[in-house]
Amino acid sequence: MASRRTFLKSVGLAVGAGAIGTPEWAIGAQKPSEHAVQHRSGTVFIGDAEGDTFVVCALVTTDITRTRQMMRRAKRKILSGDDLARNLVLQPGSVSIQSRRLVYKQLSRVPPTSVGGFEIFSASVPNAWRWKGSESELFRLTLEAVLANAGLMRFKRVSVYANTGNPATRALLTGMIRDEFANRYQPVKRFDVFPDEARKHDGLQAARWAAFAIQQKAVGKTSEWYTLLKTNIKKEVDLSVAL
Repeated sequence: MASRRTFLKSVGLAVGAGAIGTPEWAIGAQKPSEHAVQHRSGTVFIGDAEGDTFVVCALVTTDITRTRQMMRRAKRKILSGDDLARNLVLQPGSVSIQSRRLVYKQLSRVPPTSVGGFEIFSASVPNAWRWKGSESELFRLTLEAVLANAGLMRFKRVSVYANTGNPATRALLTGMIRDEFANRYQPVKRFDVFPDEARKHDGLQAARWAAFAIQQKAVGKTSEWYTLLKTNIKKEVDLSVAL
């Protein structure tokens, strides 16, 4: 297993070589442009897709309303009345191709901007089965790469939501933000972390669907879902150098 310092150096190289659609503000350690507008509050929803290619996504928005509308509209078209009453979570890997296409088409109608819409930033580890360390460490390092490239310096306050499927989520994110990000992102005056269930936040579900779309394209299964979200995907980082 590579050391954490070596991994983070590799992340820096990957940012330069493996990113697409790099806005001026996308590199976390870089100061915002003079013309960049710093918003009062930004919300980040974390989603992941496990498998031979491990993907972590950050869905960044200043207003989740439009995304919530699209996710709920998809649910009403796919789920039964009982499932809607139970607020069942739509999982991209457990619905039909037709239902999957419907969800991605709905999400593709959300503007590709953090203001009133959403932006997607991702980090992927191809051949994750070769990783020598623990799963929690892989998640941590991949998440660090995602947050480092999500343009957080645009916001005075950042709220991060992540699914509690990972029992160490709260300690992991809180520790990262205190140790890694509070000093690095001086314009951000406050970070809040909210580990929660996906059923409570449509943003978490949308982030999970984005991660699945990126993973499916990466493993060569289909690029249809990726194509539908392409304008919302602002940056991708390939972390294969970490293995």
